[in-house]
Order: sequence, then structure tokens, then C-alpha cells
Amino acid sequence: MKNLFLATILLFSVMTFGQKRHGLVHTNGASVTADSTATTSTKWNKYVAVGISISNGNTYDTNTNAYTFQESAYPSVEFGFSRENLSLSGVIGRGNFQGLGSHADGIGNYYWEVKATPTFPLGVVNASLIFGAGTYFNNQVGNGFIEYGSGISYTVGKFTYGVCYTNWDGIDYITPNVSFSLD
Repeated sequence: MKNLFLATILLFSVMTFGQKRHGLVHTNGASVTADSTATTSTKWNKYVAVGISISNGNTYDTNTNAYTFQESAYPSVEFGFSRENLSLSGVIGRGNFQGLGSHADGIGNYYWEVKATPTFPLGVVNASLIFGAGTYFNNQVGNGFIEYGSGISYTVGKFTYGVCYTNWDGIDYITPNVSFSLD
């Protein structure tokens, strides 16, 4: 619970500082401060993204590499909205590839998550902070999780290619991802 509280405070702090940018505007030799948040007319842009979160396959208790790629990779699809330096999204994914499409596959293997991702330009790439919370569809007690981490991305036209490092449900993941702007 402390981690969720800390992540929430950090998210609001980052959003506040990210939205409140000041710049100098020169008019007839005089400098005045302009608030870039005073009148914005930007709109929310829609996007869809796919990713595969890959862990090192370690167990919770012994931290030994005990799982195969199929057991430690989580595919997902993300639908979201972005505006300036903030993205809000919903994610649907599967716990792992093991048994995907088999007759034993059930709704309990799938999860949903809501995420907030503030971004910051770093030259030709963007850096991002990632905060999310969700649960598996089977609604059993103890299946809730939080996600936090950071990433980097590069945009070409309507496509954005990225990679991020996150801690999801207590396990570290590297996630390569591709998103497509729907606007």
C-alpha cells in the first residue's frame, strides 16, 4: 500500500511540474514570462499499442531462473489517449503464452490495467514514467497488482517504437512495444 501511495504522489508531482512550463517571450526588447498552460487548444489523440513484457523467469521465493520464455512473457494490447506530455490508457493482456489458444485457456489467465504515462522530450527521443494498477479477470482476492517504471521511445510518422523497464506485480520486466496513432 505504501508503494501505491508513493506512486500516486509521484504521478501528481510529475504531472504538475510537467504541465507548468514557463518560457521567455521577447517583445520590443522586453522580456515577459509566458505561461504555456494559460490557453492550450491541443486535443486528445487516440493510439493503440502492442507489447510483450519479458521477465528473467525468476520465481518469487527463491529468485532462481525456473521459468521458460512461454511462462515468463506477457503479451498485451493497450488503447489510450495522449495529450501534450501525458498518456492515459487501458491495457488488456494475458498472464503468459503457456496454453494460449488451448482448450484449457480461460478468462482467469487474462488481466486488465489502467495506466498513466507522463513523457519528457530528450532530444530526438522521449523518456517516460509509467504508473499502472490492475487485476486478473477471475477477480480472486490477491490478484491485484501495481506497475511502475520508465521507458524511452522514438516516433516516426504515426508509429512510436519503444522499450521500457517496469516492475509489475513484484517482478522486473523489459517490454519492447510499438504504438500507432489513430489521429
